[in-house]
Amino acid sequence: MEGCDNCLAYGRVVEGKIVLPCQNCALENNWMWNGKRCYGVSVFVGNKEEATINELVQCLYFEIREREGIKEIAKKNNISLDEYCKTMIPEEARVYYDELNEHITEISN
Repeated sequence: MEGCDNCLAYGRVVEGKIVLPCQNCALENNWMWNGKRCYGVSVFVGNKEEATINELVQCLYFEIREREGIKEIAKKNNISLDEYCKTMIPEEARVYYDELNEHITEISN
């Protein structure tokens, strides 16, 4: 987190100290906020509030999941793209990922 460009640009910084990190740093460092897991800063532009679990999942699904590098890693590891993506989020977020994926699949057909 110290020196993380995303934390400094998008997180909440007070008197030079990061008080709300980016999503990556929050997850990598098991960040806690008021006694519960923190998912980092919201991905909504201009919003310096904590991300909800739904925002975390939507960011992964709509932005990160579609990156070629992510698709290549899933293929290389011989697992589905969605199974690989779910390894990048906390256990409690995976049910939300499955629900979103099911909904997108339904409306796409």
